[in-house]
Amino acid sequence: MLLALVAAGCAAPTFPSVPRVANPTEFPEARTFGIEAGTPVDDRLEPHQRAWLDQHVVFGMPRGARFDELALVVREGYALAHDPRNKVARWCAYHLPSRVLDGLERRHNDFLADPELPEHYRAELSDYHGSGYDKGHQCPAGDSKGRGDRVMSESFYLSNMTPQNPALNRGRWRQLEARIRSWARAHGEVWVITGPVIEDEDGDGYSDHAVGLGEVAVPIGYFKIVVIQGRGADPRAIAFLFPNHRVERLEEGLTSVDAIEAATGLDLLWELDDETEARVEAHIETSIPYGPNR
Repeated sequence: MLLALVAAGCAAPTFPSVPRVANPTEFPEARTFGIEAGTPVDDRLEPHQRAWLDQHVVFGMPRGARFDELALVVREGYALAHDPRNKVARWCAYHLPSRVLDGLERRHNDFLADPELPEHYRAELSDYHGSGYDKGHQCPAGDSKGRGDRVMSESFYLSNMTPQNPALNRGRWRQLEARIRSWARAHGEVWVITGPVIEDEDGDGYSDHAVGLGEVAVPIGYFKIVVIQGRGADPRAIAFLFPNHRVERLEEGLTSVDAIEAATGLDLLWELDDETEARVEAHIETSIPYGPNR
């Protein structure tokens, strides 16, 4: 059941937590790793992928004991952790510098199953057909237009999508994506972490809500964290948590990184020193700042 988000300044919004799965589905790919298992990611990536990952996850690659087996996918435009049970990414992170915002690359709309993921462990176009849900970007196409044709196309891989309610995807979520681009312009760069909130009441590792023959998870909510760090300044995180339906005002989603961690089971921004991490993750913005183009 969808839970209503409360307005900023009230108690933090709550979603069901994601239970740990004792026997995860086998996913026989070299990129697969347990986020808590300590497997060196360096051994799984080419040097250029390592460089991309370092850009996307400056404050620590999201991790969590509740995710035993995920596939790390690293691209120039984003990095994500694909869940083979639910066929969506549990998180997607990307660096957004202002220099990529003025590119001329047009939106392709060439949605495609991710060719880097094996069949039966990925979403297919047929899963979305007739579902009533949008193929909602985690890393938006609008953040890819200055990175070239390949990056734009990769933003339309279904691994970068989730079944998103059109009322949210085409409404306040889209508005938030535009606002984030304005922050990147104002500050020169931002880092974004985004992902779904999956409901799994029986603890079997599979979403209680799914679409298509492939049973692609339908999130009950979404989070987005924007980290801004001015030159010589401590980082600042602006965090949002929305239900997967129409939201009247962006301010309804304002929350803390701590609340997002509680809702998703993720450990975020963990490479900050402990004092800074505690302060940044507990903070809730009282209003949404504007960029240069109000």
